[in-house]
Amino acid sequence: MHGIRLGGAFVGQSGDRLPGVSKHQVSAALDYESPLAQSLSFHAHADVAYRSDFWTETPRSADAVALSGYTLVNARSGFAVDDRWRIDAYVNNITNSQGISSYAYTAAFAPHNHAYVVTRPRTVGIQLNYSLVDKK
Repeated sequence: MHGIRLGGAFVGQSGDRLPGVSKHQVSAALDYESPLAQSLSFHAHADVAYRSDFWTETPRSADAVALSGYTLVNARSGFAVDDRWRIDAYVNNITNSQGISSYAYTAAFAPHNHAYVVTRPRTVGIQLNYSLVDKK
């Protein structure tokens, strides 16, 4: 059998997925912009990103954990004035997906030996931008 041995223990073989790498990842974005007046325009943006399940270690490793895939959906829209001012309303993680993007197990975290990095929860806000560079 061909594979990878670490400290005498069999931990992987040809064809195993690399740790942290999903079998499938897909993302898409859509942008729209429309002038409303001479110095006023409306813009909108939406994006979606999907990643399938993935392993934290090689699948046959004793510490391997399979993490579930997840989808993130974001959207924003707003107005631009004179190409310098821009105000947007946004919602990130519209579906409030609770994906885990990484995981670690270590004795240093005792008595809670598991550490997870999770996706940010649904976030709603308003953003105001001013550009110091004249785009005209």
